[in-house]
Amino acid sequence: MENPRPKVRYRLPKNERLHSRDMIDKLFSEGKRKNSGCLTGFYLIMNKEAAQKSVQIMAVVSRKRFKKAVDRNLLKRRIRESYRLQKHLICDQPETTRKGLILAFVYRHDEIRSSAEIKKAVIDILNFLRSTI
Repeated sequence: MENPRPKVRYRLPKNERLHSRDMIDKLFSEGKRKNSGCLTGFYLIMNKEAAQKSVQIMAVVSRKRFKKAVDRNLLKRRIRESYRLQKHLICDQPETTRKGLILAFVYRHDEIRSSAEIKKAVIDILNFLRSTI
């Protein structure tokens, strides 16, 4: 008997992570933002000449607010994991695969929030993007 649910790929490969310095600068200079809970989502919808025709993300946690790298890495892991489990909300849209989207999640609070709060903020940002695109 086959599984009735469609198979969802819960992966976050390297080509879905934003590394290019030029793209990061372009995202923060020309992109739009959406605040939600403990996160701010910066997003930029690319044109047809974009190098990557998919969604690329990055997680940002300020060194000024969290001096210890352990804390920054914990928050970035939580953000990436929340996105990885919910990326089907945005990646299944034909508009994003046709154009391309770059997205940065910036952590805004001074204390470490739970995974549930971060997940809620990520879902809110992704739902906003799904309705915007």
